[in-house]
Amino acid sequence: MSAENKKIPSEWFEEFEAAAKRPLKNRLRYAFIRTYKPVMDDAEFRAFDTMPDYRRWCEENLPRWLGYARVSEDVHSPRDNRVKNLEMKIMIKKALSFVLMLMAAAIAAAQTPTPTPAKTAPPAPHTNLKVGQPAPDFTLASTAVGPDGRGLRFKLSDFKGKKNVVLAIYVLAFTGG
Repeated sequence: MSAENKKIPSEWFEEFEAAAKRPLKNRLRYAFIRTYKPVMDDAEFRAFDTMPDYRRWCEENLPRWLGYARVSEDVHSPRDNRVKNLEMKIMIKKALSFVLMLMAAAIAAAQTPTPTPAKTAPPAPHTNLKVGQPAPDFTLASTAVGPDGRGLRFKLSDFKGKKNVVLAIYVLAFTGG
């Protein structure tokens, strides 16, 4: 045992050895090791006149592995300070970017949209056709695609004298409704 280990009771080492031999599932389930009152001793109560007295007692009587130790002044090197300064600058840049984005969003939300004039549908052509009269020539676009990849167009005059033409219009065709 090293000098530091001599301060730790031997029964704690025995508990540790036994816990280390258990399966991992059991170690995790039962918190791996059980120590008796790791923070304070068996004193019923303890009172200190000053905070420095309390800190001195903690440093002298409580184990370092529980975190009871004074942090020395020389822990932070100049490199650590440079890293902290860089992290601070990055954090400030992120915060300013966020604030600017919020301001831009607020300005965009406050803008009133420019009213657009209402679009009116072109007037339907007027016809004076009567039943039995020949229809005037017209061209219709088709949903069929030609060999060149463009949509086909049909002209009424192309069918004159060749076939009878029936024009059927399905208003809701291919609308999904």
